[in-house]
This record gives sequence, structure tokens and C-alpha cells, in this order.
Amino acid sequence: MATIVSLLVGALVAASALGFMDEGRAHGEGAGDIARVRERARRSFRRARRSVERARALVERGLAEHGVVTSRRRAERERIERAMPEAFGALAISLGSGLSLAQAMQYVGGRSEEPVRTEFLHASALMTCGVSSVDALDELVARLNAPALDLVVLALKVSRKTGASLTGLLSEASGLVGERIELARNLEVKTAQVRMSARLVAGMPVIMVGFLSLVSRDFRAGVATGPGIGSLVVALALNIAAWLVIRKIMQVDV
Repeated sequence: MATIVSLLVGALVAASALGFMDEGRAHGEGAGDIARVRERARRSFRRARRSVERARALVERGLAEHGVVTSRRRAERERIERAMPEAFGALAISLGSGLSLAQAMQYVGGRSEEPVRTEFLHASALMTCGVSSVDALDELVARLNAPALDLVVLALKVSRKTGASLTGLLSEASGLVGERIELARNLEVKTAQVRMSARLVAGMPVIMVGFLSLVSRDFRAGVATGPGIGSLVVALALNIAAWLVIRKIMQVDV
């Protein structure tokens, strides 16, 4: 997905730049006009990149609704999981030291990595601007899909009404997330060989077809016929179906 996006952005930028350069040559522009052309090319690059990023987000959201997680989404989820134990620990320290909830959220945001940093700072800004803490916390949960965050937010809401201490619960949440990360790492290590075998099994037919197409004239002639093309289409469909089934079997939610 990232490679496709990079290629699309590069193609759009190259087309825009060539268009601007041709326009500049046609009008015999000087150095000042060339600088303006370059600035227009940079603006076009930014617009094209934003458009492609929005398109990628829509595609990834649609795939996620059907249970398909892209590598970019998976990496972002893992980055959030790694940042949450430290965020919960900082939240426990800040609330234990007497800070308000908005100040505690700002404290956590200032010491966390993206995207946890932005979301906690956003929640702090909402509460500072007069939004109720319940609404700000609900929006935090909706915007940040992090493990154990919904439990912590529920505890924060109860604590706001009862005044109960959250130090123990936050420490326990931090430990649970840490254990989850460790379990996911162990699972990834133990299934690495199986995942590699699945990739080899799924890729071998494609490699063999490509190899035979290069070295065998009779194979190329057979593939060029109607039955040959039909056989390739059926084989490709079966191979894709088998790969999707294998991916589904290997996916383990921790």
C-alpha cells in the first residue's frame, strides 16, 4: 500500500511539474517566473499528496470493515500498543500528584509518542475549552483504538463522581497491556516459520508459471489459447482464495 501511494504521488507530481515547465518554456519565463513555477509545483505536490492520503485512508477503512488489515494499519496499532503502558503510568503519576484531569491528559500527551500524543492533547484541549470530561473521554476512546483504554476511561468517569483513587487500576492496566504486547511478540516468533511456509506455498505457483513462460515456448503457446487463459484465471482465483483462508487462520487476536 505504501509503495502504491508513493508511486501515485510521484506520478502526479511529475505530471504537474512537467506541465509547469512546458508552460514556462512556452512563455520564455525568466528566473523569477521559474521560481513561481517551482512554488506552484510544490503546492501541487502537497495537494496531490493530501488527495492520495485521503484515498488511502478510505480504502483502508473499507478493508478494515471487511476484516482486512493493511500493513500500515497493523504497524500503527502496534505503535499505539507499545505507547500505552507508558501513557497509563504517566496518567497515574499525574493524577496521584494532584493534577486535574485536563492537566493530566496534557502531561501524558507531552510525554507520549504519536498518535497517542495528539489524541491525549486533543482531549485536554477539549476539557480546557469547556467540553465536559465525559464527552472528551468518549471522543478519546472513539478516536484512539488502544487496548484497555475503554476500561481506563470508564474508571476515570467513575472516579470523577466518587473521588476514588485510580493509581492501582492504572498500574494494573499498564501491566495488562505490557503482558499483551509480550504475548503478541512470543506468538509472532512462534508462528514465523508457519507464516513463511504459507508465503512460499502461495507464491510457488506464480513463480513456476512465470519461469515456464520464460523458458518454454510450448508453455507460452498453450497459455495463449482460450483454455490456457481460463486455466490460469481459475488457478489464480484458487490461489488467492487459499491465501485468504491461510491469512484468516493465522490471524490470532491477542
